[in-house]
Amino acid sequence: RPRTTARGAPAPAAAQHYHGRSHYRRMANLSLKGSLPTVFTSPRAMISHSYACARIPGKADAKFMRQCSSLPTNATARIASKLGRPVTDLQTEARLDFLRAKALDVSDMRVIASLVASNTVVEHLDLTGNGFGADAIASLIEILRSCPSLQSLVVGNNNLRGGVSELAAAAAEHQGLLSLSLQANAIAGSACEALAAALATNPALQQLDLSFNAFGPVGGCAIARGLADNSTLTSLRFA
Repeated sequence: RPRTTARGAPAPAAAQHYHGRSHYRRMANLSLKGSLPTVFTSPRAMISHSYACARIPGKADAKFMRQCSSLPTNATARIASKLGRPVTDLQTEARLDFLRAKALDVSDMRVIASLVASNTVVEHLDLTGNGFGADAIASLIEILRSCPSLQSLVVGNNNLRGGVSELAAAAAEHQGLLSLSLQANAIAGSACEALAAALATNPALQQLDLSFNAFGPVGGCAIARGLADNSTLTSLRFA
């Protein structure tokens, strides 16, 4: 029944759409039975419809549920704007080479990591030139641990510094990583100890790029020790 005001006059059209959850549950039942089209004018109406569908066994509107779950938040909308493409591409594409130099910060990386973590086909991830710093290492580690299909990780020019030690430890455990690029990340000699351990234990790594990192003789000797126990590496760049 149409909503009315205290004097019995029809309520404004906008108010007709906000009768509450029970109203939308009734509307959802009608739409599922074919009596009404599934058309809504607000996110509140859509979520109420989703709420109703979930309680009708065998009648869940799967397409609609997917639409509800993918409603953009401020964070994903911001990332989509920076990338110039839907964030769902992060969950489906095998080559994620559209993340280079997009001014991604630490908070962006948290969201990106959670999206990429569900990508079962990703093979190549290039995050060069974002400058998000060592605070984003946790997000990179999450990606490595969640994506066994990943073969190439490029994170050059991101000011990772000492965070490379933790990243190297995670890379050492990844059984499918073939290429790791860490160029221009201000890596010190102490971080090279972790890289050496990764070289000694990772059975798959074939390419390692450490160019434009002034880690000096201490770092160079550590890498050399790691190479002594490595039989898979075919390419190592220092400059």
